[in-house]
Amino acid sequence: SALVAALPAPAAAGLVFTQQIRGEGEAAKVQNMTMRTSIDTGGAKMEILDSGNPIMAKGNYILIQPDADAMLLVNPEEKSYASLDFSQMMGAVGQMMGGQESQEPAKKYPDPVVEKLLEEDGGTMLGRPTKHFRWRTQYTMGMNLPMGMSMEIATDQTEDVWVADIAIDPKILRSFEKMGAGASLPENFQKIVEAAKKTQSGFPLKRILVSKTKSTSTGTGMMARMMAKSAAKQEAEGPQTTIFEVTELAEQKVPASAFAIPPGYTETELMAPGMKMPDMNRPD
Repeated sequence: SALVAALPAPAAAGLVFTQQIRGEGEAAKVQNMTMRTSIDTGGAKMEILDSGNPIMAKGNYILIQPDADAMLLVNPEEKSYASLDFSQMMGAVGQMMGGQESQEPAKKYPDPVVEKLLEEDGGTMLGRPTKHFRWRTQYTMGMNLPMGMSMEIATDQTEDVWVADIAIDPKILRSFEKMGAGASLPENFQKIVEAAKKTQSGFPLKRILVSKTKSTSTGTGMMARMMAKSAAKQEAEGPQTTIFEVTELAEQKVPASAFAIPPGYTETELMAPGMKMPDMNRPD
């Protein structure tokens, strides 16, 4: 997802950095975001300085509290906070893509293909030596949709990434790794997640992701025609480029109070208890 991609690997105690995410094209506006992240042994705080995403709105921030095994979205305007249950969210996506609650077996697709095209000296960024990698990843996944419709999306993406050698705090890293742990994902989607991990090495100071997609939909009726038209428009726009770039980086002590929920804040829920995606495979 866009959120996971926005989070470089957590660093050792005492690091503060600002990262910009910029997407090209009308559809990419929701990806545009600027975040300031503070990391220390007590946790991590990701402040959303600017955002085109209505859920991850400007002024909100994410707290990671590894000792409490918690990841929280905090809304200062409403003085509230909510648990970010990525297992639940990804499980809902997995169900839509043919997860365990589907009554029909998920269609099998070829395993994702990951190729390292380049590894070289990346020069200096923000005063730190980097390595430059280029990866190419190809995969296909399917979605079961309402009214008997389905869609297959073939993706071919190239990623250039410049990484610095910054130590990782294992305790905080485990919190990031748990973001999708326990989610019910179909086999093919899980393979895509695992393939993405192969391209992760070091602390990314800059990533340029260029994605080409080709969608094939099945079904009849107005909704199917609208989907086909939307897919054709997106393909006509050509490859989509997203840039992730760290613009400021400093090593400094972060007080433990930065990772605490302010007094007087009340807990809310992003998703109602038991809420999930409808079973797209179940007959009406």
